Formats: sequence, structure tokens, C-alpha cells
Amino acid sequence: WLTVAAARAVIFIQAAEPIGLMCFIGVGMVEVSTCQLLVKQGDVVEKGTQLGMFHFGGSTHALIFGPHIKVTWADVIQKDTHHWINTIIAKAELVR
Repeated sequence: WLTVAAARAVIFIQAAEPIGLMCFIGVGMVEVSTCQLLVKQGDVVEKGTQLGMFHFGGSTHALIFGPHIKVTWADVIQKDTHHWINTIIAKAELVR
């Protein structure tokens, strides 16, 4: 039921090189009925720009990079540990 009824938002972001194209996917789960987008095609977004929001409950999201990008987790990231908002959790860099 969860995957059938989940609201989704997909935002493609063309970042400066070397990162290039990436995709943000927001999934509103269970009772979440809205994934509200605050950006539209052609908008220029910068670090910290709010892309949208979920309404009414739980949610999840993913940020997907192309195959030319390596994501390295920060040393402070541990399983089953809480990390405050705006904590650096990973670094994306060009595969060499």
C-alpha cells in the first residue's frame, strides 16, 4: 500500500561542473498527501534554497548523482545515530 499511494516529487537540478545533472526525489509516505514544490522549471537554485515541503506526516527523500560522481560519507556518520540538520554527511566529487 505504501508504495502505491505515496505522493512523489521529482526535481532535476543542473549543477555547475563537475557535478552536473542530479535528481532530488521526495516521497510522501502513508498519510502524507502532498509534496509541495516551491521551485519550477528554469529556476536557479543555490545551496540552501528550499525546494519544497511535505505536509501531514512522514516522508523520505533521495539525491541521485550520475555515474561520474563518487559520494563519500563523512567520518562522523554512524548507523543508528542522530545528526542535526545542516550537518555535513557526505561529499560528492568527480570520479578520477
